Amino acid sequence: MDTKDRSFSAWHLHLRGKVQGVGFRPFVYRLAKEKKLGGWVSNDTDGVHIYVEGEKEKLQDFYLFVITHYPPIALVTESSYQEVPVQGYKDFFIKESLKEGSSSVLLLPDLDVCEQCIQELHCPTDRRYGYPFITCTQCGPRYSIIFALPYDRQRTSMEPFKMCEDCQREYQNPLDRRFFSQTNSCKKCGIELSLSDNLKTNFSYGEQTINQAAEAILKGEIVAVKGIGGFLLIADAGNEQTLKRLREKKKRPHKPFALMFLDIQSVKKEVELSDEDQKLLNSRSKPIVILDRKKGNHSLVSQLVAPGQDTLGVMLAYSPLHILLLEHVGKPVVATSANISGSPILSMDQEIYTRLGHLVDKVLSHNRQIIVAQDDSVVISSPFYKQPIFLRRSRSYAPFYAHENLRLDKKISLLALGADQKGCFSLCHEGNIYVSQYLGSLQNFESEENYKKQLNYYFLLFNLDLNSLAIDLHPAYRSTEIGLSLAAERKITPFYVQHHKAHFWAVLAENDLIYDLEPILGVIWDGTGFGEDGAIWGGEFFLYQNGKMNRIKHFSYYPLLLGDKTIKEPRLSALGILWKVGKESLLKEKFSSSEWHTYLKLLNLKHYFLCSSVGRLFDCVCSMLGGYDLSTFEGQAAMEVQKLATRYAKSFGSLDCLPWERFAFIKKLIRTQPQISLNDFFVWFTEAVNNHWPKEQLAFGFHYWLCWIIIQIASAFCVKKIAVSGGVFQNALLVDLLRFFCTKDFELYFHRQLSPNDENISLGQLIALAHEKKFLQRNYKNT
Repeated sequence: MDTKDRSFSAWHLHLRGKVQGVGFRPFVYRLAKEKKLGGWVSNDTDGVHIYVEGEKEKLQDFYLFVITHYPPIALVTESSYQEVPVQGYKDFFIKESLKEGSSSVLLLPDLDVCEQCIQELHCPTDRRYGYPFITCTQCGPRYSIIFALPYDRQRTSMEPFKMCEDCQREYQNPLDRRFFSQTNSCKKCGIELSLSDNLKTNFSYGEQTINQAAEAILKGEIVAVKGIGGFLLIADAGNEQTLKRLREKKKRPHKPFALMFLDIQSVKKEVELSDEDQKLLNSRSKPIVILDRKKGNHSLVSQLVAPGQDTLGVMLAYSPLHILLLEHVGKPVVATSANISGSPILSMDQEIYTRLGHLVDKVLSHNRQIIVAQDDSVVISSPFYKQPIFLRRSRSYAPFYAHENLRLDKKISLLALGADQKGCFSLCHEGNIYVSQYLGSLQNFESEENYKKQLNYYFLLFNLDLNSLAIDLHPAYRSTEIGLSLAAERKITPFYVQHHKAHFWAVLAENDLIYDLEPILGVIWDGTGFGEDGAIWGGEFFLYQNGKMNRIKHFSYYPLLLGDKTIKEPRLSALGILWKVGKESLLKEKFSSSEWHTYLKLLNLKHYFLCSSVGRLFDCVCSMLGGYDLSTFEGQAAMEVQKLATRYAKSFGSLDCLPWERFAFIKKLIRTQPQISLNDFFVWFTEAVNNHWPKEQLAFGFHYWLCWIIIQIASAFCVKKIAVSGGVFQNALLVDLLRFFCTKDFELYFHRQLSPNDENISLGQLIALAHEKKFLQRNYKNT
């Protein structure tokens, strides 16, 4: 064609978002060839660039198709084009990626193995038959193997594995599914498995190691298996002796273990599974999903997997290695993070031998390095509405965060350090937001060191030059101290964000409410957070309007004895609350005589913190109902109260069938002036306990009381929009009850991409900082 023709033109397209490592360049290449257009496509540090020549009408069709019909695991968040001089390309090709300047491409989460690769894995005539690291452009690891951007093989831990001729031919063939697949490999040139004992001796290699590991599991041994984000401890879910040993050595006496299943059919034998649950389990992210355990069936899963729980945390095998292993085992297995409880997941072979050699019997590993370690993500499905709620956001979700309705200044870099209990940080760079994977409690030294390591990884990856950073108001948080150190080092002024306001900013951002014109009620309930008045907050109501956030109500302060000790002893929460309402004598038998004397003396001398936490109210209720007085893991008491209340609700089949008239009197126990009183409710509650009301009914009544407090306050302030956040709203029954009562008269907003717990604090801090500094704008649209 004559390039001097006026209808002939050249365009330069720039695309940002999830556009690297997802088969985007091959997609563009095939499309351009199909439309007979000349030019090239390339990855760069700021996304995908396309130079394309042809008739203007064809270019317009090409552009529209590219931004609307891209590969299913991709996401274009921003696109632009401009007309440029024609260079006269006779063909279309893929250019080598560039690596210049500050990187702004998105880090992509790891993915499960795709269906096409699974078919090849099981096909005896395929050259990758039984290969435990089979991948293509539509599946496999991303985030866990990247050490530099843009995402190309030489910048990942796949770099040492030089492709054989067959793999290289696939890699260079635009019509092949593995065209530019950075994880491409096979048995001949790829990753190698090894199996050893816990003394790092008696190694075996190759395909037989999977069968040998399976035999060890079936004999009752604990096998550490190196997966995508780290090692998992795998054990027979039905072997009680093995599970007792695992709990003892891992120092995890009661907290439930996760289970891994081969397929949906085997899952259905153990748990109740709705269509929504099945869709979540089968999603490309393959999270652990908390589901109701089936009753009265012959189970392959021991009660020791989740002691005292009505639920099981289940996930499907998400990597080819896990699939092959479970096919050999032939039953569900416990698959829990390889660590001692409280410490980060281990990802290096040597760490397994030195730190867990006393726990594991075998180590099934491979020789590809894990750059970024991650736990499995955990989601709970609410009992009636089947609303997914993140309990832990990590593998296959982090660090990607979509914010299509917010625009952040591309010239600034912001960092938010988050909180301590659920370590997580957020970063704004080149207009993108990243929310790190769950990094554990920073009160644990190893977790703190891992948190710092991940921070350093991001600084190096993006060559960060920070403009500002945000931290929590709590002066003793390790995240705050780390942030202050960074601020001093870089000579920038830290921006403080109160803990519960950060929760509120996060849920506002997730639901595009930052610039909403109507007033919004923020209900922020959690365990503890340092308040602006020096008290321990956790039962807060805020009003957000015109960009301003004000605390309007809270639960009346009650005594919190001995700080962190109370968090681990629900009986102390009960003592503080019942002492406030004059009913403490009912708890005397829960303490030794010396404890009783000491604690009452502290209360009478007012040697305690003031607290408004709803999380501690759950602890109190648990203790009063005869549940746990001493917790062995975070949230244990709250889980017990939720379990009892859910049992009651489910006994009627649906929320519509519940005898609501039995609880109508509870509304009369609510007093919200000047603050939300505890007296009337807990006086009634102690009397009901003494009168031997069924504990399931009492636990449900407590949930009912909490729901109606929200409704009364929203009504009193004439607010129609309610946004909730904080760890209490991990309670799936509470979420369902709010939906049941509020949907008709109110608009409810929950977290969607993040957990309601402290994992969202860093995003809230980031948004608060960006809003204050005017780095944030609304409704960025593709140009």
